Amino acid sequence: MYIWVLLATFIAILYSFNLPTRSDMREIYVEPQAEAIVSKMLLQHRAAENYARDLGYTSYYPGEVDFDLLCRMNYLPYGLEGCNPADTSKIERRQEIHSRIYCLDESSSGYSKSVTGCPGSPSCCSKDNSYNYVVTYGCVPQRWRNIKTGKPNNDLLNAIKNTVGVGVNIGYADFEDKTFTRVYDEADNKTVQDKYTMHLVGREIEWIGIPEYVVNDTEGGSESFNRMCVEPLRDDEGNVVEQQGCSYCMVYITPI
Repeated sequence: MYIWVLLATFIAILYSFNLPTRSDMREIYVEPQAEAIVSKMLLQHRAAENYARDLGYTSYYPGEVDFDLLCRMNYLPYGLEGCNPADTSKIERRQEIHSRIYCLDESSSGYSKSVTGCPGSPSCCSKDNSYNYVVTYGCVPQRWRNIKTGKPNNDLLNAIKNTVGVGVNIGYADFEDKTFTRVYDEADNKTVQDKYTMHLVGREIEWIGIPEYVVNDTEGGSESFNRMCVEPLRDDEGNVVEQQGCSYCMVYITPI
């Protein structure tokens, strides 16, 4: 009897290899794993936004929004991976995703210049010509990149849609040059030619440029946007000293 049970089990296993894969396998298994990655970025970005808005534009300044600070001030839940300082095994969590505040001159092409006057009181971010952003970025894991093209795959894009929705500035950063005419002072009808070199690729139809100041930002060294998401570090002769941190970055940008 025991032998017949083993034989029937073996035949059932062989037969299962010929069964078609469930058509909804990606929706019920693959995409939820990608959604967990997106949720980490969403949680940190919203925490950085709330921190900046609570301070007010006269009090916050350009620069990194420290992960540990967001934990200590309860903008991030204490139980979040990396928030408990005693859990040294999770310290890398604090280095995976970065949030920065940018206060940019709205009259500059592609938002390529920062406002002047920082530090100071009140903050330079409160100037009339300042257009302020919170930018959160981190590497797209290899698992969520297409084997053939190397670009982030639809599983990640669907996870963004399911987690964040559409019509928001989140996606992965990719290179593309584009120029737009923008009115930055409606009262005096002042315009500027916005020239962009990178944009967000997501679920939105609209072309969303990444501010040029952000693209070129090297503040923070190897953890800066430029070094993680744009280009490798080169010496004076143009030789690559250190590769960029990410093949592709997932980026979340919102004005504050």
